[in-house]
Amino acid sequence: MAEVEKIEATQAVEAVEAADKKLADLKAEKTAKKAERQSKRANWKGPLKYVGRFINVVEDHPVATGVSVLAGVPLGIGAVYLYDKYGKKNSDDDTVDVDVEVEVETETEQAPFDTEA
Repeated sequence: MAEVEKIEATQAVEAVEAADKKLADLKAEKTAKKAERQSKRANWKGPLKYVGRFINVVEDHPVATGVSVLAGVPLGIGAVYLYDKYGKKNSDDDTVDVDVEVEVETETEQAPFDTEA
């Protein structure tokens, strides 16, 4: 009976080692594909290379990017609110209302064309 348990334990250890090896191979394959994708993005032409680099950073650090965006949005809204409240001068005090009346002559009031020339 001990020999059967020893064989089962050996088979279980071999199965775990095989699964670990397969997992390591899958992780290596995934890392290689990601590196290939990121190198393509980093080599985009013109100003798009900066967009590609930004996408690579977001892909490498999704949690940090999400946290910074979530923290930045309320800070941006707060900054706009504070600027509107305290930062700019109140433009209502500086406005001047001017009433200008312009006289427009109608066709009956205009002189006829000089045809004697």
